[in-house]
Amino acid sequence: IDLMSHVLAARVQTPYGKFHHEDVILVDAKSMYPSRAVLDWYPCGAMYPTKKFVEGKLGLYEVSIFEQNHPHVIPYRRTKNDAYDWKSECSFTKWVTSVDVEELMENGADFHVEQGVYWDGKTNKYFHSYMTTLYELRKAENDIALNLHYKILMNALLGSLLQEMLREYSVILTASGLQDMLKKYGSVISVVDIHEYHEGHMLCIFKPIRLSGKDENLVRLQEEVCRGAIVHKPGILTWFVFAYARQDLRRVWRLVENSEQGCRMIYCDTDSLMFTNSAYAKRRLSELGLLGKELGQWDIEHENAEAYIVRSKFYALRTLA
Repeated sequence: IDLMSHVLAARVQTPYGKFHHEDVILVDAKSMYPSRAVLDWYPCGAMYPTKKFVEGKLGLYEVSIFEQNHPHVIPYRRTKNDAYDWKSECSFTKWVTSVDVEELMENGADFHVEQGVYWDGKTNKYFHSYMTTLYELRKAENDIALNLHYKILMNALLGSLLQEMLREYSVILTASGLQDMLKKYGSVISVVDIHEYHEGHMLCIFKPIRLSGKDENLVRLQEEVCRGAIVHKPGILTWFVFAYARQDLRRVWRLVENSEQGCRMIYCDTDSLMFTNSAYAKRRLSELGLLGKELGQWDIEHENAEAYIVRSKFYALRTLA
């Protein structure tokens, strides 16, 4: 499975397209990705295949999605070069996390689990000490440059993990065994590094070469060599961070939006939400205990502002005096 082609990162959406409003509030999550890395659970332990969704366990699932309710959980994208469509009515199949599957259930979506894998354990310790230490340093730092430095360090770890989704594998063999492996599988793998390991053994790190799929013998050879290797996929942890971030964004959207009060969510991007009717949205956020300066809370960036939204990543705000 080419997992990188299925990874879904940030939610960026303009539900009403081009939009102008004279009273909006923009709220921003405090370090969205680092906060989700600290506050949520991540898979560990043994991994098992399954043909159905396993409740209470973290996993990855291939799902066929037929219909979703507003606001959609998973967007449609025809090819990797196209933009995500968060309002599409198309049916499609995609690998997602168990967090997304639970969101689809809550959404009342019509979908079917085709296959998947799940882990028998979970932990919230992977990122905790690293992220909390840096966040406390950032919170206490008044120097703008150093504050930004700590922010970059927090986000860099998750980005680096995602890059590991390039699928590196390791094998430990004797020198002669390594020669035999390269002779047999050299046409289907690309060697990244080879170095001495222990008592005459060598550690070889390799990546599978992308195949067309037409030559079944080459595909079989590649599956064979990968199956016998140690796989590195810490990027799956970042995949879960993204899923938890989208879950939090959608949760706050649904908790605050109220059409009867004239409060609509008109723009979202990764870790921020823009609502009409500033006073109501601010009061609602406060009632829910969502406003604050700690990890996982939300902060007001602008309120009582005039907004001009053109498209995703292209908008302007003017604070009204």
